[in-house]
Amino acid sequence: MPRRLASWIQSFAEETAGKGSPPIFCLWSGIAVVAAALERKVWLTNRKGILHPNQYILLVGPPGGGKTLAIGNGLNYMETLNGPNGHKIAS
Repeated sequence: MPRRLASWIQSFAEETAGKGSPPIFCLWSGIAVVAAALERKVWLTNRKGILHPNQYILLVGPPGGGKTLAIGNGLNYMETLNGPNGHKIAS
């Protein structure tokens, strides 16, 4: 099956950028969605052992800067994966 998007993260950032959040918040919200979807099901093995792609992403900015909007857009995508009891993103 051919790829539908060249980059899901970039497509997410472009789609959500016009919804009130700075582009950088939209980009990192997309990265958080991918990281949450991967969970611990994907890993790399190196000479020191297994490396899981764990991330702690914090959106830091002034009040009213669009942090909650960007996180909300990411949460909406996460709910479509397995419903509200599926994958988790803290907000």
